[in-house]
Amino acid sequence: MKDENDAIVFLQWITPIYTALHHLSEQFKVSLPELRDTIELLIQNAKQICEEDDKSPPDKR
Repeated sequence: MKDENDAIVFLQWITPIYTALHHLSEQFKVSLPELRDTIELLIQNAKQICEEDDKSPPDKR
């Protein structure tokens, strides 16, 4: 029963995300894999910027 509940909760969480990604894919005329790759790249760049910001001296922030 717990596995069924976990599956329902997961579907309730993932369905709106998939719908939004599908909408973006159609809006910008890119495939879902291309959109995924772009999002992964943006996340990596954001992490790198945050790490660089954390390493910079406080007076340069």
